[in-house]
Amino acid sequence: MSAEENMRIVRRIYEQVFDRHNLEVVDELYAANFVYHSPGNPDFDREGLKGAFATYLAAFPDVRMTIEDMFAAGDRVAVRFTCYGTHQGQFMGVPPSGKQVTMTAILIHRLANGKMVEDWEWSDQLGVLRQLGLVSLPQ
Repeated sequence: MSAEENMRIVRRIYEQVFDRHNLEVVDELYAANFVYHSPGNPDFDREGLKGAFATYLAAFPDVRMTIEDMFAAGDRVAVRFTCYGTHQGQFMGVPPSGKQVTMTAILIHRLANGKMVEDWEWSDQLGVLRQLGLVSLPQ
């Protein structure tokens, strides 16, 4: 598939999952052998990804996402995005706080035959914990 086609697939996933809360698209657009990588977290598969999405959407049901940058080369699509939401459900063991949270992330997606096969993500998890008041840094 072309880089443009791969970017359309990635954009569709972001719109379906984050804008429409449609997790059925995961089975459609992620390969059965999909693997997700993120520093400090264990790798997980397609089912683990659906669980992570469901947890995030339950914790931040009003989540909005803005794609800041997206570009592709070959079978890879890189995306830098920002998510905004209100902490209304349990997240990482933390009960709802009602606080507004902003999270930035960068993902590199690898696609094959029109499906996601591998993701590498870096997200500002420390920033989220700081916004929730769970972590403070020395002055």
